[in-house]
Amino acid sequence: MESITASPLRPAPVRRVLGVLAAVALALYAVMLIRNVSACAGGADSSGYMNHARLLGLGRLHTPPRELPGLDAAHFSDFLYTPLGFVPQDGLLVPSYPVGMPLMIMAAHWLAGWTYAGDVVIVFHSLAALVLLFALGRALGLSERACLLATGALAASPLFIAYSLQAMTDVPALAWTTATALTLWLARRRERWAGAAGLVFGISVLVRPNNVLMLAPAVVVWWPEAWTGAELKRWGRLIVSFGLGGLPTAAGFALHSHAAYGHWLTTGYGDASSLFQRAMVPLTLRHYAQWMPVVFSAGVGLFLLLPLVRRSRGSLFLLTWGLAYLAFYVSYYHTHEAWWNLRFILPAAPAFILGAIWAARELCRLAARWMPYPAAAWILYGLAAAGVLRAELKWDRRFQVLAVGHGEANYPAVIAWLRQHVPANSVLEVMQASGAAFYYSDFIALRWDQMSARTFPEVTAAAAREGRAIYAPLFPFETESALKERMPGQWEPVAQLREVVIYRWAGAAPQ
Repeated sequence: MESITASPLRPAPVRRVLGVLAAVALALYAVMLIRNVSACAGGADSSGYMNHARLLGLGRLHTPPRELPGLDAAHFSDFLYTPLGFVPQDGLLVPSYPVGMPLMIMAAHWLAGWTYAGDVVIVFHSLAALVLLFALGRALGLSERACLLATGALAASPLFIAYSLQAMTDVPALAWTTATALTLWLARRRERWAGAAGLVFGISVLVRPNNVLMLAPAVVVWWPEAWTGAELKRWGRLIVSFGLGGLPTAAGFALHSHAAYGHWLTTGYGDASSLFQRAMVPLTLRHYAQWMPVVFSAGVGLFLLLPLVRRSRGSLFLLTWGLAYLAFYVSYYHTHEAWWNLRFILPAAPAFILGAIWAARELCRLAARWMPYPAAAWILYGLAAAGVLRAELKWDRRFQVLAVGHGEANYPAVIAWLRQHVPANSVLEVMQASGAAFYYSDFIALRWDQMSARTFPEVTAAAAREGRAIYAPLFPFETESALKERMPGQWEPVAQLREVVIYRWAGAAPQ
């Protein structure tokens, strides 16, 4: 057995009580998510996924830009009419984000409509991630108590909550990597799980292509016990079943890439190699040390002790899983910029949390041998667990993570105001809200960050010739650059919705 020795089975009444309490807690957590979620078309990522889903629902992958008549686009960037979440291609717009979650949103809209399709997808994956984490812990041999602690640590994580309330792929990617890990481990005992592991892995890659990193722990978990003929045959059967299980999703990935981007293995991200820089490594390592204990629980560092306290297939499996993601993103340019950018390694959260609990259990067992009262070690373990959860809840309040969904709701609210209060032929100058404007309205929207003080007069002149008013809904971080550097002139604020101020161009068009 390459797992922790499971604790003796609890008496049936105790197990039933634990099961009921866990079910009630999960139901209350679901209510909390439903009350606060707003998986709508917002910033770059969320609007990108929602617009992609809408196009798939229409049976298309490309859409024409909404151009301002009379404006010579040759004087501007190709991204002038390109909302966030799209890339220009041969005069058309094509979504730039992976197809996995948009497919799920498209399917969910048949059940909940486009208004709530994103909410359904995100809340489902959040709850599924918690259930799968518990199941994975049990499969590895952890007790119910330890698995409930791991589930509670993830549920209370400010990072997990924040990305369970908006249309982003971080939590769905976490759910599918956990499902991949579970099916990989189950296939060690029952080979028929290998095909399911391949299918789940394929869906995981459709959601986030970087989840191909799960191949590293897959190698560890299925590595032959001995290089005998029987073991090698079994290894071959596992690999073939895994490949066949993943074949449908691999074909879907290739067909979508070719239809969208003209190449079988291309993604909308393009060549991102320049974002991986050696100079980022020390910055990111410090960022890991500072913020991982905050977003993954205070004892997460114990994860690194796994090979020292328990050398087994299970500990190596978790260690490889976690280190694969840490190593991949350690040189990524954006990882160190903010605590929430640890979302990139969120798909490895089960490895961090289960690994830390596993190491803590082993340390408690060692400590119990040297203590006059063995129960004291487990009392300390319980107190530490309570401290971890309390610290996470403190950070939840400090970061105000439950307000994330309400912040996302700004985007559709702003576009709804514009649809009700400005002429239908108006022109919008947008950047952060460009994807939302494309999703929720038919306004012609130009990216203000793709023009300059020299070219902006061409826009005002073209709008004047067409009798079109110009409005600019801007977030606070956009105002200085947009109104003073890129589009200087006479702007009047006409409304404010939460933090977004809507400005109207009051300057005369140049002669």
